[in-house]
Amino acid sequence: MHKLFRSRQDRIVLGVCGGIAQYLELDPTFVRIITVIIWIFSGFVPLLIAYLVAGLIIPMESRNAGRAEYKQLFRSRSDRKIAGICGGLGKLLQVDSSLIRILAVFLCILTGIVPLVAIYIIGWALIPERH
Repeated sequence: MHKLFRSRQDRIVLGVCGGIAQYLELDPTFVRIITVIIWIFSGFVPLLIAYLVAGLIIPMESRNAGRAEYKQLFRSRSDRKIAGICGGLGKLLQVDSSLIRILAVFLCILTGIVPLVAIYIIGWALIPERH
């Protein structure tokens, strides 16, 4: 059975995002960006409380655990309009990048342009480009 643990290798604060990424076999950067998006849209305090509770409840992985293999998030060089983030997300999630772009426009309409632009700039800075 596949179990959820906090990560020792892929951790910034408590290892919760790294552990979730290992469990879902995704890039920890992707999970962290989703976490930032949720923070922006739900307010800082609710997710901070949820993160701290998860840090208390989810056990730490053992010291002898091997390095997890996961699909890594990259900005796309070939499927890009601005920075290649939507193309990279499409490749990671194995969906058409046009769907991701449509979702981004829909989120802009719902929340205003500032949150999504901030998230896009953060993603541009944090997500490496595929070489």
